[in-house]
Amino acid sequence: MDVGNDRSLLGKISWNYYVDGLTQKEIGARLGLSRLKVVRLLKRARAEGVVEIRIAPDVRLNTELARSLEDRFQLQEAIVTDPVDDPETRSTIGRAGAQYLERNLTNDLVLGIGMGRTVSSILPAMIPRKLDNITIRTLAGAYEEPGLHSNAYNIAWRLADLLNATCEQLYCPLIVPDKATRKALLKDRTLHELLESVSECDMVLVGLGALDNDSPLIRLGYVSPDQLAELRSAGAAGEILGRFYDLQGNPLVTEFDQRTLGIDLGQLCNIETVIALAHGSNKVGPMLGALRTGCINVLITDRWTAESVLVRDDLGRAEAIPARLGT
Repeated sequence: MDVGNDRSLLGKISWNYYVDGLTQKEIGARLGLSRLKVVRLLKRARAEGVVEIRIAPDVRLNTELARSLEDRFQLQEAIVTDPVDDPETRSTIGRAGAQYLERNLTNDLVLGIGMGRTVSSILPAMIPRKLDNITIRTLAGAYEEPGLHSNAYNIAWRLADLLNATCEQLYCPLIVPDKATRKALLKDRTLHELLESVSECDMVLVGLGALDNDSPLIRLGYVSPDQLAELRSAGAAGEILGRFYDLQGNPLVTEFDQRTLGIDLGQLCNIETVIALAHGSNKVGPMLGALRTGCINVLITDRWTAESVLVRDDLGRAEAIPARLGT
């Protein structure tokens, strides 16, 4: 069949495909064309302007920001949600996190779980499903915030229940009073073995901690005001499960390392898929530093935070370029 320059045929095929939702095979059978011919004509329809595909402005902006983050920080994937008023932003990011897990969880997988309100926000959006040989593993000890359900124990067992998974918990505090206490706890064989296995995950989900008064580490007294000042003076920009790093993504060696029970940044960077969820003005610095560590390869955030991180990274790159002589 010679279609020549028959734009009406291009229009009919396009309508069948994009509006009526027919498959290429169904269109071919209806019009007496091979499937390959239909594919070629659909491509031509777009090239000649018979079909114009438009993406809604907000979706386009989010997609462009996601691509910028992926390219800038070599991410497997970035997901940028629409900015909404708190506390809805956290719920929106939680839904995006749940959707990411639903399309990436497979049988025979070990999923490591951090803690915090943003990580726990995935739970209401998760659809119960049955997978084979799934293990949910906490990555560090925990802290308990009165009235909240954002500790690692709660998140892990609820997620394990939704996925019909085995749950492996580190039943210990995140930060203990001194290194002698940590050494004593590690004499427990089960705890020691679980701590050794935290880096043996296929995928992990973590939040990013800011160094301000809203941080649970500060609110609950794990980090004193004097210690917070010392961390900031040392260049600390954020923390992941009690492990601190600076704005350039360099891990900071602190006395907390001798008192923290859980995965460290070196172990985290060796895990294939590390998903970070965070948002808000106080998370811009922690997010930029975390992205620069190279540990994070999937980021889920909102549009405002994504824009702010890219702007701050641009400023840092500009400041790092020395002025030319004579300018």
